[in-house]
Amino acid sequence: MTVQPASPGSETTPPVTGTSGQKPVTPGLNTPLGTKAGSEEDADKRDKVASLRAEADELERTLPPPSNTERLKVTAPHESFGFGGVWVGTDWSPVPVHMVAGVMQAAAEAGVSIIQEG
Repeated sequence: MTVQPASPGSETTPPVTGTSGQKPVTPGLNTPLGTKAGSEEDADKRDKVASLRAEADELERTLPPPSNTERLKVTAPHESFGFGGVWVGTDWSPVPVHMVAGVMQAAAEAGVSIIQEG
């Protein structure tokens, strides 16, 4: 761990540590004056982001799957399965056609049940 010496007059500021060069967040020292962590404004922003994500998910469900893909999903008790950089979840997931056989075989060998649409 690398510790950089504090500059003169910054006794209250923690030193920069680690390899990333990022200052650690210290409430009261790194937050702007007049703001509080977890303020009502932050909650409003989080609610707005959650609303936008839900809207985007709904729009994405209405789109046709990308070309050259098959739709697969994992059945209970599993929640997801990954193989070769492709993840299949409990919702229909588009998988490139050339990866379907490999995903299905790997899932079968791992004891995971996957359903193919169509």
